[in-house]
Amino acid sequence: MKPANILDDDRLGLLKPGAILINTARSQLVEYETLYKALLDGRIRGYGVDVYDFEPPQLHPMFSLENVILTPHLGGTCNESNIRMGNTAVINVIAVLEKRTPPNLIAMNDEVNLC
Repeated sequence: MKPANILDDDRLGLLKPGAILINTARSQLVEYETLYKALLDGRIRGYGVDVYDFEPPQLHPMFSLENVILTPHLGGTCNESNIRMGNTAVINVIAVLEKRTPPNLIAMNDEVNLC
């Protein structure tokens, strides 16, 4: 069972007035309607988010507020990580084409089937 709406009215009320909330975990952790009201009345100063229920995110009135920042979920992405991911994929594909076990293989129950 996934946790949902952990940040409800009671818990948001525990934050210091003017707090800034940043959510990079799961969108379902935050009760959107409660957060929206807290952003409007100033209890919460700002909200930064890079996780959504759907991609692209479904529009919510909160997303148009000036104190809300929306970003795509790619915090760990940079040129170096993209190069590393590409190189790793190529190395694994070459290994399979050469009938070798890919160096980055993740096997379930110690079973490997390379066709």
